[in-house]
Amino acid sequence: MASHSGRLRHVSSAWSQEVVGLRFRGRRRGVCARRYDGMWERGVRGGLKIFVESDPGHSMALRGPDDVLLNIFRHYLDISPRFWHTLAHVCQGWRQLVFASPLSLDLRLHCTYGTPAKRTLEYWPPLPIVIQYGGFPFLDPPSPEDDENIMAVLRLPDRIKSISLTITTSLLDKLFTIEEPFSELEELALFSKDNVHRTLPSTLRWGPHLRSLIATRIAFPTFPQLLLHGPSQNLVSLQLHEIPSDGYFSPEDFAHALTGMTQLRSLSLHFHSLPRRSTHVSSPPPPGERAVLHTLTRLKYRGNSKYLDSLMARIDAPHLEELDITFFFQPTLDALQLGRFIDRTETLRSYRQAHVVYFEHHISISFTRPGALTQLGLQISCEQLDWQLSSIAQFFDQISPILSRIEDLEINTTKASSIQNEIEGGQWMEIVRAFGCAQDFYVSGKLATEILYALCPADGGDTTALPSLRELHVKQQVPIDESLGDAVMSFIMQRQGSDHSVQFYFFPVLSEQDSWSGYPPLPQILDGQLLARIFTHRSLATRSPRRSFESPIPASEE
Repeated sequence: MASHSGRLRHVSSAWSQEVVGLRFRGRRRGVCARRYDGMWERGVRGGLKIFVESDPGHSMALRGPDDVLLNIFRHYLDISPRFWHTLAHVCQGWRQLVFASPLSLDLRLHCTYGTPAKRTLEYWPPLPIVIQYGGFPFLDPPSPEDDENIMAVLRLPDRIKSISLTITTSLLDKLFTIEEPFSELEELALFSKDNVHRTLPSTLRWGPHLRSLIATRIAFPTFPQLLLHGPSQNLVSLQLHEIPSDGYFSPEDFAHALTGMTQLRSLSLHFHSLPRRSTHVSSPPPPGERAVLHTLTRLKYRGNSKYLDSLMARIDAPHLEELDITFFFQPTLDALQLGRFIDRTETLRSYRQAHVVYFEHHISISFTRPGALTQLGLQISCEQLDWQLSSIAQFFDQISPILSRIEDLEINTTKASSIQNEIEGGQWMEIVRAFGCAQDFYVSGKLATEILYALCPADGGDTTALPSLRELHVKQQVPIDESLGDAVMSFIMQRQGSDHSVQFYFFPVLSEQDSWSGYPPLPQILDGQLLARIFTHRSLATRSPRRSFESPIPASEE
């Protein structure tokens, strides 16, 4: 059978673009559908014959068994679900097959920018509807002219499968006229631009099919009750960002609402602000009354510590893999219940590495373990270094069981604080002492010298901040300050000849244009007996410690 090739094209008042190209070869067990001009490329395997019929000057249509055609259509719609109309416009046979298989092809009407939904809805079959007018920061909001089309579709609540909307002032006023619940809704994404907070009407409700809810700067009146009576047992992803104060809900009510979410995998709570009240935190419930979220694998939170601590006392997530927390700055940090939550969550208990980074406007802590994707991350928003140290010391004091398992500790200061000279060495000592079982200590950045000096009390006091330490790794930008060499020597010598002696590794950081020429030789900076353990840009390839910094010296340096 000869090789056939064809290009499907349809031109009409509604469609004036090349639709799709197909090429099929006969006498083979496989039928291959290839995408041309960047449109699609898929393969369909089987022992059936498909051929292309064409007449000169006419468009060409693929003929074959319906089940094979449906498979090909599915591949195309997997990539471009909005353009199923393309297939229906190719020929009468295809049109009949498409409209006879709405469930198999998951056909949906898409109401979006420029779609004359108000005028054309009655001409289409009663297919499920997708509304797409924004809903995310990178998408434009609907224009006032779009409001009529949106409202025409919203008045068909039993057909709407997905809603993505950027809520404008004019549209919000019209939403108060919607009273019926969206009983078939599966996805809901609502967004408000320009830091404007919107409060939705209490009549906005959904049914049991909702799987994804994303809202940014949107307040839902009586939100926990809405979740309970939604219902929301099929909810997989719940992401509430920049929750306005009008949308506040207590941790007790929210934990109660979570009990019915048996499919929830991802939860994100980001409060824009929380009401100043002390009554929103009550005593934790007995262990048997905690909500158990068996399917939850990702939890992200941003707000104050009291709220999260109260919520953590009321839930268990035995399979949680990622916990990402950002606290607003508070003089007093509450994390006792958070520490207990982590300690009773098996997937979060086995962290072996801790990475502490001091930035200009916040401090970041991440806990990981080798060869695993699970991670516990915390950020505390504050600028002054002494506040950062105070906050992190409070946090470490309340999660001490987790810190006792850390073997690798890394501290990096990306920017020197303007008040660094006012920082007492005891504050650094308190931070480092929390990791009593750490075997490897990695230190780098602007304050590396101050950190090492803090671990070497001038009065010869307690030198067992890291009693299990085996290796000290220092990374620093060249030229190297002599004070850093003095600090390293003091730290090493205090442990020489004792049970606390350590191996030392040094990682000088060179820029692409940098070299060692013009810099003092290392023996002038560090004692000569340590040279065998110093890693320069020439020795990294032949000798390396157990674990190196994430950004070693460029391999191109010679």
